[in-house]
Amino acid sequence: NMDFASVAQHVMYAAMKDDPVCIKILEEETDELIQHIYAMMKKLKQPVFKLALFGSIITNDNYFSKTFFRKIKEGLPDINVIEPEYSPAMGAVLINKELLRESHY
Repeated sequence: NMDFASVAQHVMYAAMKDDPVCIKILEEETDELIQHIYAMMKKLKQPVFKLALFGSIITNDNYFSKTFFRKIKEGLPDINVIEPEYSPAMGAVLINKELLRESHY
């Protein structure tokens, strides 16, 4: 049973020490997260997209979060990062409820 959070901490530490493999891993992972967010923006068709984030890797100050927020600022300026109003589970329920409501019209 692998503890991914602890592995991520080691990867971020090594990236801060300029390890090229770890930097590449974090660049690819942040790119993938940006692609998911962009796809959701297109699907929801909101002029300004509000994004709430959960999880210590993205909400704490570290190599991953710095890289991610730099990419948001540079590539997706229409994103407004906000504090979460609900838990992740409740947010998923609300998004799905809205998508279901829209699909019935």
